[in-house]
Amino acid sequence: MVSRVERKGICSVIDGNAKVIEPASAEEHRELARRDERTTEYKSASYVSKIRSRSAKNTYIVEDGTEIGVKQQPISMEKADAIANKVLEYLKGKEVIRVNRMMCSSPEMKIKCRLYVTKDYARLAYMWGNLLFEGAGNVNPDFLSVHVPEWKEKIIFVYPKEKTTFILGTDYCGEDKKAFLRKSMLHIKEMGGIGLHAGSKVIRVKGKDGKLADVGFLIFGLSGTGKTTLTVH
Repeated sequence: MVSRVERKGICSVIDGNAKVIEPASAEEHRELARRDERTTEYKSASYVSKIRSRSAKNTYIVEDGTEIGVKQQPISMEKADAIANKVLEYLKGKEVIRVNRMMCSSPEMKIKCRLYVTKDYARLAYMWGNLLFEGAGNVNPDFLSVHVPEWKEKIIFVYPKEKTTFILGTDYCGEDKKAFLRKSMLHIKEMGGIGLHAGSKVIRVKGKDGKLADVGFLIFGLSGTGKTTLTVH
């Protein structure tokens, strides 16, 4: 266990005590999630979760000296560490899937991300792994999330300085996506930049001249206002 929760220490504990599985390919990863798959008519993988939305009321920011944002809920370092250590103890001997991905693809901004998910919920790791880029390698990650959906208590808590999130008691993949986006927003802010909460897409449209052209657009908005729905429509 760790007396003070740190990103590197968490990785060492899980890698040393759990039965870590790291899929070698997308096909292998999909096979791990096969039991929950509902294959579409286009042979794509589809999954259904018990929890259908993010659990904002159960999400907390660990009091580590970082300013707590508007409408964010604090949790003491002592309480968060106690829960984190119970999770690490629970994961001893458990089969856990580890996925390493790269967030951002520009030379100036490449963030190494790692997600641990218990094997029974391999679909979450598979879905999240398709959202980001490969190439992060097995080095210590910049951002880390530990997801245990079967945990009896629903609680998500974030260590801002450690860029680490524990996601417990929910099987909603959106929590994994949001965890890394939340950390990246803070990371960009600390670098003097600004993170824009937006969706983007390139669509092919026919102009007045009858010719097709690729056009990009951006949609800005708060959580739950339809950015994802519109961009994937």
